[in-house]
Amino acid sequence: MKSAKRLLAIAALSALSFSFTGQAALEVETPPAGLRQIGIISMSGGANRQTLQSQLSAKADVKGAIAYRIISVNGPPPLYGTAAIYK
Repeated sequence: MKSAKRLLAIAALSALSFSFTGQAALEVETPPAGLRQIGIISMSGGANRQTLQSQLSAKADVKGAIAYRIISVNGPPPLYGTAAIYK
């Protein structure tokens, strides 16, 4: 019985830690209160704004950001964009 409870507890903790590490950076419109800016990222090659947002979000995740705010989007496609990242 103890081993079943222990196994269940380990499984629950594993699922909980996975859900925290698996979250993507959140796009925000204003600098988030309580977080500090940790840098600026840029991407190019987006066919449309949605693709560029996905690329910026992925890059923010790689940099360890919790949130990102798009500062600029330029061009006819392919688009170029920059974003501030926060942690």
